[in-house]
Parts: sequence; structure tokens; C-alpha cells
Amino acid sequence: GIHFLPFAENPEGIIEPDAAKMKLVYAFEPDVQTPYLSLSPDGESLLLFAKTGRGAELYALELGSLETLWEIPFNGGEEESVYQVDLYGDFFIAISDSRVLVFTGDTGSGFRLELAVRLQDIQEVERWRIYEAAMDYDGQRLVIASYKDPYEGCDTRLLVFDRSGQFVYRGEYEYSFNQAPAYSYAQ
Repeated sequence: GIHFLPFAENPEGIIEPDAAKMKLVYAFEPDVQTPYLSLSPDGESLLLFAKTGRGAELYALELGSLETLWEIPFNGGEEESVYQVDLYGDFFIAISDSRVLVFTGDTGSGFRLELAVRLQDIQEVERWRIYEAAMDYDGQRLVIASYKDPYEGCDTRLLVFDRSGQFVYRGEYEYSFNQAPAYSYAQ
């Protein structure tokens, strides 16, 4: 479940967690597995991604009461678990075991799954560090940009997927800085 862990000042004036006052504030149903919790883009609710007996689901919980406001199934596979959520203004992206999921909406009107791209589609193009990529969504296309190798130079790559999740464009950009011979200090 979700627990509240208050912080208190100790006699030395250091603020630290007060485990004695920790309490359960939201209990998960018995079939909930691998939950992932994030603040919503509008800051009005908590987003709880969980695997349940019914499949993968997103719950929007009201911040004050932790009352369930929205429950959105996004069944993409029996083994799907969200492990990262990136907030971008009016949309957010959840990265699961098998897909990149684009959600739009807000706490008041609800959230909608707008687009799902299978990670296998990205991996087939080339090995990506999807968790390090920058992404954008304009309502029609999902753009994913990443360094080719973040530890070796500045070359970048770009993938574009249409609204149906189909791959439509790939770009690779090589920077001249990476092509220059390495300077030797041994001279």
C-alpha cells in the first residue's frame, strides 16, 4: 500500500523520518502487483500504475483523500509493468516492460491512453536506451530522440511514430566533432 512517513526534528535539530508515526493511508487490493506511483502533470492527483488480475491499469488518486477518481485499463500484455513515468506539460509518457504509452487529459476530465508504441518496434530499428530518451507528442505524432551512445560522442537519432503507433521516420545525425582525430597530449 501507500504509507505516510512524517518527518520530525530530532534533539540535535536534524530533520529525519519518524518511523514510529508511519501509517498506511491507501491499501492496495490483494491482486495488485508491481505498482508505480507518480504525481500527475497538473499536480492534482497521484497516478498509480499497477498490474491486477484484470490486467494493467492506471488509477488517478485525489491528493488529499486518496479517493480513486479514475480507473483506466490499458491491457497490453499479461506481464506489463510500468517502470518509468515522464511528465510533459499536457501529456505524460509511461514506459512499461513492453510499450511506450502516451496519456493525455487531466485530473478533472480524466486521462486517456492516446498512443501505444511497442518497444520491440524501437529495438528492431536499433538498440535504444529508451529510459534516457527525450520525447514529444503533438496529438498526431510521437517523437523520440536519443544520443546514439551517450558515453561516446554527440551523434543523435530520431524516431517518429504516427497516431496509430506505426513507425514512420528514422533519422541519424552525425556531428563533425565525433569525426575529428583525437588530439594527442604526448607530443
